[in-house]
Amino acid sequence: MIWIVLMYTGAASAQVAGDALSGEIPSATDTFAYVRYLNRLSAGLIQQGEAEQAAQYATQALSMARATGDGEGASLSLQTIGDSYAYKGKPEKALSSFIRSLKIRNSQRNHKLTEKLYRSMAVAFARLKQYPLALKYFHKSAQQQERLKQRQQTLAGLSPDEHMPEADTLPDTDMTEDFELYDNLLEVTADDRLVVDRDTIMILAGDRHAGAMTLSEITAPFDDNKKAIAYGVLLHFKQPVAGMRKAFTGVNTVGHMFITLTKFNADSGYVSRTFGFYPDKDYLLSATPLLPSSSSVFKDDAGRDWDELMATFVSKRKFNRILRMVMRYSRRKYHLNKNNCTDFGLVIAGIAGIQIRDTKGSWPLGSGNNPGDAGQSVREGKIEQLDQGALFVYPGQEDIR
Repeated sequence: MIWIVLMYTGAASAQVAGDALSGEIPSATDTFAYVRYLNRLSAGLIQQGEAEQAAQYATQALSMARATGDGEGASLSLQTIGDSYAYKGKPEKALSSFIRSLKIRNSQRNHKLTEKLYRSMAVAFARLKQYPLALKYFHKSAQQQERLKQRQQTLAGLSPDEHMPEADTLPDTDMTEDFELYDNLLEVTADDRLVVDRDTIMILAGDRHAGAMTLSEITAPFDDNKKAIAYGVLLHFKQPVAGMRKAFTGVNTVGHMFITLTKFNADSGYVSRTFGFYPDKDYLLSATPLLPSSSSVFKDDAGRDWDELMATFVSKRKFNRILRMVMRYSRRKYHLNKNNCTDFGLVIAGIAGIQIRDTKGSWPLGSGNNPGDAGQSVREGKIEQLDQGALFVYPGQEDIR
């Protein structure tokens, strides 16, 4: 009965998570029910910020599930362990647990649980700045949601909807290659650079970003003469203070909004660019409240951290419109109050069929759209989607703790 002993060593934490549980505590001899109790307890503890204790209970549940051959229970436990790592800001370890969970869950046919797992994997890939893989698993999550919806409609005697996300041609291939890519993430070079393919370099360490990008460096790789099967757009928000509606903090911390464009090819390859619109200072005080106007430049943001993320798939026509807008912005001046990084990002969002409300704030001698207000509106769900299709938002309401 070592499981019971372990359970009571965390009695105080169990009380913290009490709201997440209902009914009596099952007997440890009923391992099926007890494993699920421990996983519910762990999920409640994560919501309360007790990730360490949550991981302990989930690990206990995993041992019990494996000992009794409870595949779904083991999968649930691994997912909860992954959630605890994600909460602690360790996406590499989280992803490892999610992948192990998925390998079990593929045989369980539980669309609801698999949908959550795919979403968690997408967020982990995004945190690792592997945006094409994040889009792929956002899409897999949307497919699961659609299957659930159609099953519910069928059970209710209704005709299932015909609509699927824009990227319904994205191949639902074997995930072995994705797992192999993840394994490579643990073997990055000394300077923290990882070559994902011949065309894309991801930077994994810290909040680093590279220098200026020419228009050709952004747009030319998409003209690769390869058949495309899907186009993805991600919008990234880095607030001056995460979770707060502030336009700035300190002397020069103003946050940033930037975008990722991805083209998936029929040969299973892809092209991806992550970049933002910046001032190219003409003078020392250019792009400040005193001199808000400046020349502009695009910069590589592939290694930049973010607080909020939105993603969707778009048609070829819309993707080409976005590329044309990027071309236009390459000739526009930066203006702190009316044509800044957030203005650029919101224009791209609009083409992709996304509108965000309440994105403006003020600062000394000026006002306008800014990452602090725009990012906070994403957190608050002040979003309108103008097109059909899947829209992925992180953090969503289920992620707000």
